[in-house]
This record gives sequence, structure tokens and C-alpha cells, in this order.
Amino acid sequence: MSLCAKILVAATAAAALCFGAPRLAAQAQGVGEQEFAPYGFDLSISELIRLERLNAAVRYDAAEVVEESWLGSYDRVTVIDVPSTKGRYALFEDDKARRMDIAIRGTSNLKNTAFDLEFLKKRSERLGINLHSGFETSALAIYADLRPRLKEGYALRIAGHSLGAAVAIILGMLLESDGISVEKVLASAPPKVTDAAGWARYSALEVIRVACPYDPVPFLPPTSLMYGKDPYIQGGKVLFLLRGTRFTVLEGSYYDDLPDAVKSAFAQGKSFGAAEHRLPAYLARVIPKESGFTFIDAAEWERYERRSDSDRAPQPSHEASILSILSLFQRFAAHP
Repeated sequence: MSLCAKILVAATAAAALCFGAPRLAAQAQGVGEQEFAPYGFDLSISELIRLERLNAAVRYDAAEVVEESWLGSYDRVTVIDVPSTKGRYALFEDDKARRMDIAIRGTSNLKNTAFDLEFLKKRSERLGINLHSGFETSALAIYADLRPRLKEGYALRIAGHSLGAAVAIILGMLLESDGISVEKVLASAPPKVTDAAGWARYSALEVIRVACPYDPVPFLPPTSLMYGKDPYIQGGKVLFLLRGTRFTVLEGSYYDDLPDAVKSAFAQGKSFGAAEHRLPAYLARVIPKESGFTFIDAAEWERYERRSDSDRAPQPSHEASILSILSLFQRFAAHP
């Protein structure tokens, strides 16, 4: 891997994982019941919208606001801060449905970022597989707090975005290893957490990977970074959200290496950026699908994403500075 490509990876991770966004409304209105099951995902559009909004609530809202906003939909809402990792998650309990929804916050402070960057694989004593060491540390901290709060006979859905998605996946593995059934894990914009052997061991865990075009984070850590023999992989198909009502399904191998994807994007006049990773960008692609959606062949998705630079969301000045540096390294990676 070239020096430019390695710098690109670091710049992309720092830019994409650390940006904030304004608060988002908690309640869905008029959500339809279209299913993604025919395309290989045990998920309805109403579930996707609900879980992504829970992700947004735990990421952007104060604890009391999360609790007040969602008590109309759940019997109990508890927001828990985890001091050892400066992480946060929220537990949403529905007694009538006998369900617990768990939303895990993504990167929001420097300590979270440090865990993002601890990308060396480590053999997990708890799970018996190789894991991204920083993500495992974050997941174990939440697991220790959550485990005593679980109720027997309640179905579990776990959701997270970015770092939260990685932690959600490992948390699901930890619970499954305890013999606790996890209905599904919604991994929104997930970075990679393990290699092929790790995914094979936990293949029964229902992980629904969701990503958007030109989001760099699902490529990280890239296949070419350090582990040529047993690289990090996504481990399954990806529900890929296009603009408007459209979506497609990508093979996990699409996310093998960021530099290859950057070259392809530049050939189309596009580039990767942090704006495409933010939760508001994901919700902007989810909401139009609530009344129906259209499947697009995976080979055709780029033609539906053509846009001019004026279509891009404006960036605050500090974000624009980071993205200008990222753009420079993208150009080196695309034209070595």
C-alpha cells in the first residue's frame, strides 16, 4: 500500500468519524411496511427508519430529551453513559411487544476516536476470534453494563452507526456466545470488525449492513492495510441506499479496499467525503423510501448518483479544511 493511500485512510477516518449534526425529530409519521426480505434482509422500512432515528437520538440529543421524546413509543427509556470508554447507549423497552431496542452512539469525542484508530487485530479471549482491538474494548464496556439489564423472554434489536455499528456487531456476538438470542443487528455505516474466520464463527448472527454512496467508513480498515493474508472484511451483503426511492444490494467485497473505490469515484467525477457518512445524510436517503422503494441493479447504481458540486451539503469551516486535505490525498490515490 502506498504512503499516499495510507495517509488517505487516516485522513478519511478522522474526517468522517468526528463530525456532528443538528438534532433530529424522534417520531416517524406515516411509515409504510415495505419489506427488504425479498432482497436478503430481514428488515422492513419502518424498522429501518425507527432504528436509524434511535441512532440519531442517542448520538445528538441530551439524555433527558431522548427519554422524553421516545416514552410515547416505549414503556421505559434509559440512556447510559459508560465512563471507562466515554461511550453511550440507550435501552428502549416495550413490554407489550416484549422487545428491547438498544442504540449505541458512534464517535463523539477524542477517546472514542482513539478506539477507532486502535485497528490492530487482537485475538479475543471472550469470543475466540480476531477483532479490531479498539472496537472490542468499547463493546465489552457496554456489554458489562447491559447484561444485567436484559429481561428474559424479550426480543433484542441492536443498532448503531459508525463506531456504534461496530460495537453493536461485537455486542451481538457477545450475547450470542452467552446463549442469548439477538433478533438482528442494524449496522449503519459499519467499519470492519473482524476477518473471514471471525464472520464464519458467528455466521448465525443476523447482521444487516446499511451504507450510502461515497461514505468512506465501511472501507476501513482497508484490506491492503497490514493484513494481506487474513484481512478485515465486511462479511456479508450491504443494503445500499441511493437517492430518492432507489436502493441496491452490494457484495461485501465492494468494500475491500478504499484506494480502488477512490479511483472509480474519480473516474465518475465524484469523491468520498465525511458529509456522506453523517447520520442526517443516511436519514435523508431512508425517509423517501417509507412509502415505497425501487430496486436498481448493482452494476447501474453510479448513474443514479450523478450530481454537481453544488448539490453537496455545505461544510462548516473546520470540516471544509479537513475535507480539502482529504480531497488532495484522494487525488494522489486515484492518480499515483
